[in-house]
Amino acid sequence: MINEAFRFMSVNWSQATTEQRKALYKVAKSVSSTTPLTLERFLNKALGITGDPEWGDLANIRNGKLAREKCQTLYDYLAKHHYEHAQTQDAELFPRRLISDVGAYIEANEHKGRLRIVLQDRPLDIVKRKASRPDDAVHIRPEQGFYLSLDAVQTGYALAYQFYQGKYHPLPLGVDGETLMGRVIEGQQYLPKAHDGEVSILSEDEDLGDHQFIILTAPSQKHLKVVDGLPFDLERLQIYSIRVFVGLHHET
Repeated sequence: MINEAFRFMSVNWSQATTEQRKALYKVAKSVSSTTPLTLERFLNKALGITGDPEWGDLANIRNGKLAREKCQTLYDYLAKHHYEHAQTQDAELFPRRLISDVGAYIEANEHKGRLRIVLQDRPLDIVKRKASRPDDAVHIRPEQGFYLSLDAVQTGYALAYQFYQGKYHPLPLGVDGETLMGRVIEGQQYLPKAHDGEVSILSEDEDLGDHQFIILTAPSQKHLKVVDGLPFDLERLQIYSIRVFVGLHHET
């Protein structure tokens, strides 16, 4: 199971303004009202402070004077434990849910069986049968040509990634072979496309072992905005993936 932190924050709390810190306090106050704790004890819990509350009249935090490093801690706590309510209070501070385990999220939310590997020297129906077995990765020999068959649920835009040894590597889908984003249509298609409309053949001859190909699609390009690695708006995307093994022998 992949366990890679994946999150997007709208505020750099090390440089947060007074107004941003005031806004964070308002969210914390609202969230605390949904718990059995007093505001003071809720803040202590969120900030990891033990003992009796020592917040006085809360004037400093209410006026945006909470230390920036504590703002980061408070934000992380709210995002981890109370994201739904926090987002209803301030969508700018909490624009999306944190996804702490990307691999588990992809596995739980992908469209099963809609992304397949087509090997250049094997009939498509053989590859389909093998790829449909969820616990069996498609076996690709080193330097063997292959391409992707996607049965998309909607027309729009797409980004592709190859997951290998803990990292997500972009796979260009543009017809020039360099542009990362490509167009997809509802239904079946072969990727990546070349200038002449034909499919571009892929191969792998150096990075042997387990790989995962992932395609993310959305009707709008804005939802595929990438901050670092994968798009931060993962919850808005359609997800497709398939596991492959590259090598001479697939040991079990």
